Amino acid sequence: MPHLEPSPRHEIAHLGHVELLTPEPEKSLEFFVDVLGLTENGSRGDSVYLRTWDDHEHHSVKLTAAKTSGMGRTALRASSEDALKRRVAAIEARGLGIGWEDGDTGIGPTYVFRDPDGHEMEIYWETQKYDPPKHLPPSLKNQAQAYPARGVCVRRLATSTTWPRTRRRTAASSATRSAGG
Repeated sequence: MPHLEPSPRHEIAHLGHVELLTPEPEKSLEFFVDVLGLTENGSRGDSVYLRTWDDHEHHSVKLTAAKTSGMGRTALRASSEDALKRRVAAIEARGLGIGWEDGDTGIGPTYVFRDPDGHEMEIYWETQKYDPPKHLPPSLKNQAQAYPARGVCVRRLATSTTWPRTRRRTAASSATRSAGG
């Protein structure tokens, strides 16, 4: 039986986070917290880390002070360590790779690259699971934190790959079977 390579179709789990550049960091922070309802989850240098209320990772948005507004990096989380290796090989084969870096706050080793238009992106696998502070415990076990009831309360920045309902059930059943359930 010939060995078949895994399909790249499901090797990106989800959009990890986006970095937004702003010449008005205080006003932008107020907007994201008070209007959109994101929760501040730390800062480092000129950057503030913000999360949507049901994101299970450290941050959804990295807001960075800059001379002009714009997009910084867009981060993608691989679906596994092996998927990360395969995606890096595919990116390098196209001559778009920049190289490996230590991960930003909340994520592990990161491979940085540019898309064909020149936008800087990164892909990673390891991530720090969000641990809510004592004043934001989730009411349900499958939620990352309590509903903040502030602004529009963005739940998540993005969802995982969209599958037809039957495919989702099949994938969930397969995951349960492979986990011994």
